[in-house]
Amino acid sequence: MTEVVAETARLRLRSWGEGDEQRFYDIMNTPPVMRWLGGVQSPEQWHQNYSRFIGFERDYGHSFWIVERLSDGEMLGFCGLKRVNSPGATCPGEFEIGWRLRESAWGQGIAKEA
Repeated sequence: MTEVVAETARLRLRSWGEGDEQRFYDIMNTPPVMRWLGGVQSPEQWHQNYSRFIGFERDYGHSFWIVERLSDGEMLGFCGLKRVNSPGATCPGEFEIGWRLRESAWGQGIAKEA
């Protein structure tokens, strides 16, 4: 069961739930979305990242949460805070604000609102 973290007039931020890992991978793992994020990921690479996101929420109470459109419940991407722990990171342990949105959600102010 997912937990709603925050809502705005048009968006919901919520915890990850059953089926989200595959759904996110399917809609977000595209060349335009992943252009500045190391390129399209294999399922194994994505699963490693997903496991880190889940661990952050469990261990720290915050993570990159799912962003959904309230009007239809469509997954638009993620947004949130996490501690830097990527391999080769230059500032491990520091806070990172991040977002990743599907291409059809670009240019609508969603990252800023989330």
